[in-house]
Formats: sequence, C-alpha cells, structure tokens
Amino acid sequence: MQQFQYGPYFHDKQSVAFNNVRRSLSRSETGRANLLTTEWSLRGKIIRPTEAEILAELALLKLAYSNDGYSATMLDNNGNPTTFMLDNNLAVGGVRVNQPISHGDISGAHGATYLKYEFGLAADYLVTPGGYLSFQEMLIFDDIDGGPIQVERLPAKGPPILQNVTERSWYYATQQGTLTQQASNVGPMPPLWPDKLRKVPGAKQVRYAPVKTIKGKPIEYGCDWHYTFVSDGPFSGRPRVGG
Repeated sequence: MQQFQYGPYFHDKQSVAFNNVRRSLSRSETGRANLLTTEWSLRGKIIRPTEAEILAELALLKLAYSNDGYSATMLDNNGNPTTFMLDNNLAVGGVRVNQPISHGDISGAHGATYLKYEFGLAADYLVTPGGYLSFQEMLIFDDIDGGPIQVERLPAKGPPILQNVTERSWYYATQQGTLTQQASNVGPMPPLWPDKLRKVPGAKQVRYAPVKTIKGKPIEYGCDWHYTFVSDGPFSGRPRVGG
C-alpha cells in the first residue's frame, strides 16, 4: 500500500499506516444485523526540510480533515484503490472524521524535520436483513362468551338485582401491532377477520411512523395498525409472528 487519500487530499507516499481497523455490527430488536460500522485509526508522518514547511503542511492536513463526507482509500503502487476503502456514496450519512488530526509535543527534531500525527475515520453501512427490524402484534378478546347481558338494579328495598336484558351478547376482538423495516414499501398486517370488521368510524386505523434517518439517509420505515371486530360467534386466531 503506497498512498492514502481522503477526498481531494493526498498524503505523502508511504507516510500513512493503519493503527487498527475495527468493524462492528448493530442489531435490531429481531436480532438481525442492521448497520455495519467500520472505524479506522491511522498514523502518519510529515517530513519536510524546514519547520515552516512542516507547519504549512500540518495546516493543510487539519483543513482536509475538518470536514466529513469524503471517500477514503489506500492506493496501491499504481495509484489504484485497494480493498481498504470507505465509500462515501454508500455510507449512511457519509464518511465521518471521528478523530481529527492530532499530534504530540513539537520540540527538537519532532517539528523541525518531521512531525508524527494520528487521525481516525468511520462510516456506517446498511446490512440488508431480509426481514423486519422490529415486529409486534397483539390480539385482545373482549366478550362474555356470548352469554346474556345483565343490568344491575338497586331496589328501594331488598337485595341488589341482576336482570337479564338479552339472551346473547356479541363477541369483540381487537388486533393491533407495529413493525419497522429498512425497505420503504412498509405496510401493515391485514385484518385477521376482514368480514367481521366493525362498520363504525375508527374500526380500521393505520398510521405510518416518521422515517428515521442519519444525516438525511433513510434507515428505517415503520407503521402500526389497529382493527376492531364484532361477531355473533367466538373468534379463533393468534397473533402473527414477524421478523
């Protein structure tokens, strides 16, 4: 590896080396890999005939690494990119400088004929999970097993009275849930019993969550749903399992 480049800035040839390369995965609620974070820690060396030239080059270095949003790569002997590359176009929110140009004490030869420095870069990349980042669905059954509906009466004299007003009652159910995913075509789970949806306002509700972004790059879409049902017989079903 011959020369390091960050955006328009080219370091001196054979002046930059890796301290370490760290890669880590963040996982969603469903346990799927979501983001791959790559962090580079690097060290370099400026060699110039005079202190003034060293300080001038140091000023250019600091300026180059004062901005995020450039691709970084280690070039080979022919000036071609190697596999050591942080592609700004693919990174979520772009490549970022997580350690600006830093150096030790400037004294003696260190600063007069050469200057060692360190810096760091990082980038996040989406990992296609092939499923939901989060998923939850719940069914709520609200009924009295179709039994008679009673009213409670308190007579002026005597014990309280429970009086049947109907021989049978309705069965009610609620289906509700949420999900998130990387893809933009997010949609709710369909009603489990579409023919038994209540024919009243608000019986079928779908809401789309604000899109989560990193520096304007969408990383998560979500929605939630809430359906209410009514039936003259018992419901049969279980929540769906997603992710």
